[in-house]
Amino acid sequence: MTHRLTKHQLSLTARGTITFFTWSPDGNTLAFGSEDGDFEIVDATTMEVQHQWNEECPAACVAWSLDGRLARGLTNGAIKLWDPYKGTDEPFAVAHPSPVQSLVWSPDSRTIVTGSGVGLKHSLGFWLLAWDVATHTSHELTPAHDQRISSLAFSRDGRFLASGSYDHTISIWETAGKWKRVRSLQAAGGLVCGLAWAADSRTLIFAANRELTECDIATNGEPRVVFTGSKRINSISCSRAVPAQPRSRFLLAATIDGQTTILSGLDWTQLAIVPSRTDRSDGITARFHPTDYTLAVLTDDGRTIELWDIAVPPSPGRPPVIPMAVPARPADSRRRECDVAIVCALAEPELRSVLRSEEH
Repeated sequence: MTHRLTKHQLSLTARGTITFFTWSPDGNTLAFGSEDGDFEIVDATTMEVQHQWNEECPAACVAWSLDGRLARGLTNGAIKLWDPYKGTDEPFAVAHPSPVQSLVWSPDSRTIVTGSGVGLKHSLGFWLLAWDVATHTSHELTPAHDQRISSLAFSRDGRFLASGSYDHTISIWETAGKWKRVRSLQAAGGLVCGLAWAADSRTLIFAANRELTECDIATNGEPRVVFTGSKRINSISCSRAVPAQPRSRFLLAATIDGQTTILSGLDWTQLAIVPSRTDRSDGITARFHPTDYTLAVLTDDGRTIELWDIAVPPSPGRPPVIPMAVPARPADSRRRECDVAIVCALAEPELRSVLRSEEH
């Protein structure tokens, strides 16, 4: 292990068990939701609450657009949209007859794609819908998947959408025109619990059970296993892209036994293990900061988020990386480009038995 980790003094502790969290595109705030319906947005440098909601129907997933809007997928199948610039938090649509299990924005912030989870299934499979944000109209992507749609990720150039499912498959959709499925991958490892695109928009990385696999989509390459975790990989996250490099410098793989491994995004060597662990049955989730090498880790009793910095030596002729504790805030954060493909797969109580059976 070659990279030193430094823990921040500040941490975040929620009142209830945290079910998801994510960074804003500029990295200045963290948004998280808990099982009791609390949803909060906090300042990432002070951990002070900026906005707070308590909803009768809790959010199951959340995603920021690159222009700073926040979409929440609720357990009753609805979508809510918070616009900090207008000061509005309004229902966007009733997307599914079952919980919205996964949600992602397109890079141009014009489209939201949602996937359904447990519950109802129609004749063509679980629901996968692409929503035009301006018109509130949707287009159904079919045939989708036979089981819960756990993961969604757009390529950086917006040309492709990847959808991962508990049916052990990943579908690649071409976003232009009628959202045509152009390739289907079989995840030999099992349940698909995480997806991430490389910065070159041609290589897809996915987590299936204990295996982390990469596949060159542009050349129709065959999937190749690059890392095997000690237990099922619960989430993956890419660090920001290095200029002129097709890959992110680091990638996180968090497993359900509480181990978060930092891998090189260039050759997949193991660089460090975050010394934060948990015995929660649905494991932990880790997220890279979108613009530097800080990571947030959900740990302990499921109510605490810790922040860690990776010590990265400066390249010759380049200044050192500025830690997140003293961020340089952009004058206009509405269009702050970032290279972070974040997908979180959470194990709800009714699904834990399914997950355990897959692991044994």
